[in-house]
Amino acid sequence: MKRRESPVLNLPFDRAAKFLGALSHQKRLIILNAALHEELSVTDLVELTNLSPSSLAQHLTKLTAEKLLSTRRSGHKNLYRVSSSRVEPMLEMLSVLYPSAPVKSFSSVSLHI
Repeated sequence: MKRRESPVLNLPFDRAAKFLGALSHQKRLIILNAALHEELSVTDLVELTNLSPSSLAQHLTKLTAEKLLSTRRSGHKNLYRVSSSRVEPMLEMLSVLYPSAPVKSFSSVSLHI
């Protein structure tokens, strides 16, 4: 059997794997989707994700370490917002690949900013 030639991709696979690893949890995708166009507090994100504050902190740490989220202090609150231009195209691609996937809308959650 003749082996089929596959196209060689010139990608930084190590960086791509880290990026995809940061996206590889449903709650992190929910966080990124919600924080795409607005700043959200930890309280907002706890309410949105139904995670405990300590579990949420682990996800936020992973997303900020990969520079997908940025944080800024406002009074006594930390506010989070998507900071990477790679996030929106990836979320759009996922919505095309998985069109029937339910997405929890943040508009149904009251903001505590």
